[in-house]
Amino acid sequence: MNEKKLSVNLIARQLQRLTRCMNWSTEDRSVHIHSDESGRSLTLTPAEKKLIEQSWLHAENKEELVGEVLKRLLMSNEAIRKIFNLHECPDDQLCENEAFKRHVKGIELFLGICVDSLRGHSNRLVNTARTIGKRHFYFARVVFDAEYWLLIREIIVDVVTSKQRPKKAPQVRNAWTKFLSFVIAEVKHAFLREQHKKNTMPRNDRRSMRRLSQRLQSELDFYEHRCSYLTMCCPRKSTAGKGNSVHIYSEKSERSLDLTNTEVKLIQQSWRNIKNKGEAGKEVLRRLLLTNEAVRVIFDLHNCPPDQFDKNEVFVNHAKALELFLRICAASITVEPERLVSIARRVGERHVYFRRVTFDAAYWLRMKAVMVDVIALKQRPKEALHVAHAWNKLLSFVISEIKNSFMQELNRKNTMPQDKEFSLEDAKEKSMQQLKDDWQYLKRSIRTISNA
Repeated sequence: MNEKKLSVNLIARQLQRLTRCMNWSTEDRSVHIHSDESGRSLTLTPAEKKLIEQSWLHAENKEELVGEVLKRLLMSNEAIRKIFNLHECPDDQLCENEAFKRHVKGIELFLGICVDSLRGHSNRLVNTARTIGKRHFYFARVVFDAEYWLLIREIIVDVVTSKQRPKKAPQVRNAWTKFLSFVIAEVKHAFLREQHKKNTMPRNDRRSMRRLSQRLQSELDFYEHRCSYLTMCCPRKSTAGKGNSVHIYSEKSERSLDLTNTEVKLIQQSWRNIKNKGEAGKEVLRRLLLTNEAVRVIFDLHNCPPDQFDKNEVFVNHAKALELFLRICAASITVEPERLVSIARRVGERHVYFRRVTFDAAYWLRMKAVMVDVIALKQRPKEALHVAHAWNKLLSFVISEIKNSFMQELNRKNTMPQDKEFSLEDAKEKSMQQLKDDWQYLKRSIRTISNA
């Protein structure tokens, strides 16, 4: 019996030596991986590469390690359990569940491929990550919520790190975080690219888009007429002017926003300080379009020279829409803050059905930053910083609601059977009518406040 143990140990040591001999020529090399699709790059030092490989290869029971990852992920919240279709499985029966076992095998295989690709197969890493992203678009219940994917990364890093010696744990954590951040970014990019591809295929008729733009123009003219009530009425009296702070709560996302009386005043006054609001909307859009080519494609203005923006009908329509959006944000906190949530969520739902639109967090955050900058630049220098802070706080909440609604509608659309009777035009008309109703409500409410 002892001889058998000795022979097994001898074979194990020989295999370890063989592995080291096979890898000695690449261990002292850094790893550089570039994705042609997303333009992202990852560079790992020799030390980081070695830490990732060793921490994975030395894991005695990889299936158990991944099982721990998935357990912790499932127990983080109920929504994730539904994504994995394990919301009806008790915690103590997860390990015996066939679906759980399949997911464990899948994650283990994925991580194994990722680590193995560092040995001179960098293209394989990118291809694997992007394949995962594309496939997940067609999985029921799956939307690319950044919080969900970041949680996966953190749990994987935590579990892998917990298996290391305390002295090495911080370095292992940093290396895996850097590595998985790139991988997940590629998964996300491929997911959104596939979503974009699917959304643009059925609706690519420029004539119908032109007709839609014309209808949008007439609707925006209607809204602009209604907006004049805000300019006339808001300076006189408002709930914020009476010393009221604002608390907004969204039952759908469970997010909340608290604005102090000072912040409410800053938002209202800064918007009134902008004499030419139409030009402000154009400036926001112009600066946004000049950030990169992808943004111009989203707005269908990639073929329009920047010096021709103001003459382009599509540009003018989008600029008015942005102006309207800012008007609603400024007005709603004065009249009835809770109504802002319903308006923001309808905007999110509607954007699911717009071609070329995906909810890329970087794009929406950039839009928010541009809006804040343009408004702040119209203020006196002493107040600009405070105005920027107040608007940033408000728009962060609004865009979070838009995102949450967008993702929920996308999830609903992907999981529900296709409705052959669905009409995009009817949906847009219904959405427009709801916005009209909102403006009528705001007008009546402002009139009531003014007469109070």
